Amino acid sequence: MEVSGRPYLRRLEDYLGRPLPGEGRAALVRLMRTPAVQGGQGGQEPPGEELLDEGLLLQRGVERVELCLHGNPLLVQEVIQRLDPESGAGAPEKDLSVEAAAWQWLPHIESECGARLVLDQALGALRREALAWARGDVPGPPSWIDLHRASAALVRPPLVVLTGASNAGKSTLFNLLLGEERVVVSDEPGTTRDTIAAPLALGDWIVRLVDTAGERDPGSTGRGDAEVEGQRLGRELSARAELTLELVDYQGLSPGSWPDPTPEPGRRVLVSRADALSGDPVALDGKLFISALRDPEHARALVGDLILEGLGCTGPEAGWQAGRAVPLELEWAEALDGARSLPAGDARVQRVLGVLNGDSFGQGKPVDASCPREPSPVE
Repeated sequence: MEVSGRPYLRRLEDYLGRPLPGEGRAALVRLMRTPAVQGGQGGQEPPGEELLDEGLLLQRGVERVELCLHGNPLLVQEVIQRLDPESGAGAPEKDLSVEAAAWQWLPHIESECGARLVLDQALGALRREALAWARGDVPGPPSWIDLHRASAALVRPPLVVLTGASNAGKSTLFNLLLGEERVVVSDEPGTTRDTIAAPLALGDWIVRLVDTAGERDPGSTGRGDAEVEGQRLGRELSARAELTLELVDYQGLSPGSWPDPTPEPGRRVLVSRADALSGDPVALDGKLFISALRDPEHARALVGDLILEGLGCTGPEAGWQAGRAVPLELEWAEALDGARSLPAGDARVQRVLGVLNGDSFGQGKPVDASCPREPSPVE
């Protein structure tokens, strides 16, 4: 959700009970059913208030912020109604067909391939494939849920967080990937004391890249409240991210302590500042390392590939294919997979039509197998 204009930003601050983070910065926020008190802690729940959602707030400009929520339509509409009571958003549209929902999504998709994928669904790709599968004319995908998840990063830019110890080279890498000096870089530990967020284009995908304050000993000199808060926020963002990329300073490694590059799903570890290593700075006996200063092109290419691999954006199912059917919502995919319990034929067709026409359980919806046309500008 994008919010712009001073009046709406002031309402957003009142709603959150805290000031906006500042241009180019990010913050985790809590949305309550009763507005938090301005000037309070903002992260606590006063008695009697109901927590609606936790979201990521990215300030993209002086008068423009992006609020990333979990996507529940009723929640989104409630937030819109709170920020703009005259919008009429209090009564959200219900029972949208998959095509109508895709037309609503289309203006908000940031990548070209993501927009093409959504446009395909708006023009009936999912309806055609799902009905052919329901009739038994085609085998269909092994899993509609897997198909949805494989393409999700094209539609919703995933969150990628750079983590690591102070002075591990996170800000240098952040600037390198973006191709501009977005963050001040210094040899002084603790230079980055807050979170900085920016969109990063990687081939067909766009990700939300976040640079965080480096972790260092609590007893370190010059470690002020701003840095402590920045480190806390970085840990919270890492817990919510689709992928964390941890940098480990080569100069601090001891013999035999080279880290595992893939310790767990959603986390990758990369040795940085490996200026002393000779040879191709891409891999050494399977060990990944970069030198952003000595060989920035290799560093940019390796990290870009590592991010896409970590997000599952490397296989053919992850990219855009013209006319391919993809359930944009997880709910649609779950409902379609649920229809596998029915034999191909009329019963499955009826259930699938319910999903396509806006009723995930296939109950009480009119049977209409036609593909909708693109809406007229005057309608």
